[in-house]
Amino acid sequence: MRTADTAEICDKAKHTADVRNVSGAEKQAVYRRYGLTSNRADWCNSEEGCEVDHLVSLELGGSNDITNLWPEPFVGEWNAHDKDALENRLHKLVCAGRLDLTAAQTAIRTDWVAAYKQYVGPKPE
Repeated sequence: MRTADTAEICDKAKHTADVRNVSGAEKQAVYRRYGLTSNRADWCNSEEGCEVDHLVSLELGGSNDITNLWPEPFVGEWNAHDKDALENRLHKLVCAGRLDLTAAQTAIRTDWVAAYKQYVGPKPE
């Protein structure tokens, strides 16, 4: 984790762009770590491919460490857009004082799909 400081992640002046720094070489290392040759691998199930994403998002205090990075598909039942919605919801709950930051980090790291169902709700059909 980069931080477990709620004040830091909720401070609008400390934007995540300041800490978002994953090089192309690091992204390729992530794909290799998952046995993929590129972001267009068959595992991604489409021509849209994948992105290298933070499992625990920067907005929730996650880091750029390779152990917190994974290839995330843009399409499919549970995709990057769904996880983004969860990240935004958890960030709002934490900053509103309705959810402990450590609990949010644990929920998204442990099973982000279950966390989505708990904190966002059922996916629209």
